[in-house]
Amino acid sequence: SGRLKSQAALMGEITFPPDYQYYTPEQQTQYMQAIQSTQGPVFVYILPGIAALIGVWLGWLLLGGILHLSTTLSGGRGSTILAMNIVAWASLPLAIREVVQLLYMLFTKTVIQNPGLSGFSVAMASGWQLFLSHFLKLIDIYLIWQFLLIILGVHLSTKLNKTKSTFAALIAVFIILLLQTGLAYLISVLGNLT
Repeated sequence: SGRLKSQAALMGEITFPPDYQYYTPEQQTQYMQAIQSTQGPVFVYILPGIAALIGVWLGWLLLGGILHLSTTLSGGRGSTILAMNIVAWASLPLAIREVVQLLYMLFTKTVIQNPGLSGFSVAMASGWQLFLSHFLKLIDIYLIWQFLLIILGVHLSTKLNKTKSTFAALIAVFIILLLQTGLAYLISVLGNLT
């Protein structure tokens, strides 16, 4: 998406803040200079790539740790390594999602605007609506597929019954979703500061 975003910026397709027309000419100039300074390869390719890698590793470690904790509290006797392996293999649907999104962007040459269920949220949201919008971006068929694989892995590896396995997996996935949503919300709020 970095190439598509930089091409859109070169074509003049810049998304301006909501009250851009009320900015003073100096503020508008500062905003345009800030946009131009972030069009280099470091901001377009390297930093998003590093952030994605860190997100994958931290997500895997956190979800595995929280899953192990929730299964242990539910009475399961699995190990941390087993929980990490379950999370790693259950995350394959998320890799498939990334491939599907990449193919979509390659063929249509457009960036995905509303991933997941975020199309059901308010377009120019703020406050709790913005938080809900970020939460809905994470929910799609691939997340549900991952969740079902985690339930199956927990049920088979820890010998918990289906209800406890589902509850332990639900707690772990929900905590991770809240952490991801909170981080995205915080970044979008901080990004709108002048």
